Amino acid sequence: MWEYFGFTETPAEPRRTAHNALDDKLENCQTMEDEALECDYEVDCTNLYQYIENENWTAITKFIDTGYWPGSFWADASPPHDQVRTWVTRFDSSTGDVRWSQLPLHLAIVVHAPYEVIGSLIELYPQAVRCTDDQHMLPLHLAMRHGAPDSVVDLLLAAFPEGVNAKGKNDRTPIDCAIHGPNKIRGRILGTFVERTKAKATKSITNSYTREIAMLQEQLNERENELGDVKSKLSALDTAREALQLELGQSTSKQQEQSSVQAKIAALEAEKAKALEDEKTLFGEIASIR
Repeated sequence: MWEYFGFTETPAEPRRTAHNALDDKLENCQTMEDEALECDYEVDCTNLYQYIENENWTAITKFIDTGYWPGSFWADASPPHDQVRTWVTRFDSSTGDVRWSQLPLHLAIVVHAPYEVIGSLIELYPQAVRCTDDQHMLPLHLAMRHGAPDSVVDLLLAAFPEGVNAKGKNDRTPIDCAIHGPNKIRGRILGTFVERTKAKATKSITNSYTREIAMLQEQLNERENELGDVKSKLSALDTAREALQLELGQSTSKQQEQSSVQAKIAALEAEKAKALEDEKTLFGEIASIR
């Protein structure tokens, strides 16, 4: 599972209707490939959820594969695809507030369902691995907290590797949950691995930035040297122009010499214009490097 490593908690607000509870579940999932459903635990709880509570894995496997429950001649009115994406919510009988709310996958992990059952639930509703329960806990949080087998943790990480950094109840990440769960050694190992991976990545980025800064500094020095050459050239051109103008003033009686001097001045003006354009370009390059 190592290759997969690289929310501040918001208290759950009271929700008084099944509709509001479902809206909250939709917010907890980053995207939804299918519309989520919801049922009241006390009124119309799904058969799948009840069978998971009773840990009847044989019956659950048959239902997921066929849509039929053992001993029944008719398929369940709610097919597997619908039941795996149905949020089961329990409300307080006196206030109507939500006591808890979760998907079948959340419960299956808590009660240590077999790997095959958890895999089937994820296969039917892949988005479930990205959904948090009423306590803002991802399936990965619960797997770490309740000491799920490595195979289950690996399955969840493969489906949603970004979940390893998600924060749930009490601002804990899945690794924090592992440290506070029954498999504390796993938590310490993963925590150490993640910290070292982050340190290595930070060092690599720092070295990369250092090399890039050195390269940019070298380019800046080259451009500044070129700019110095252009400024020297401009100064020399101004000096030559002044000398030619002086020569022109002294040769007013000689038309041919005057024309020659004017041509030289025009050439110098053109060369100066080009030098000024080069200077402008170099100023732009130096500004962009800085």
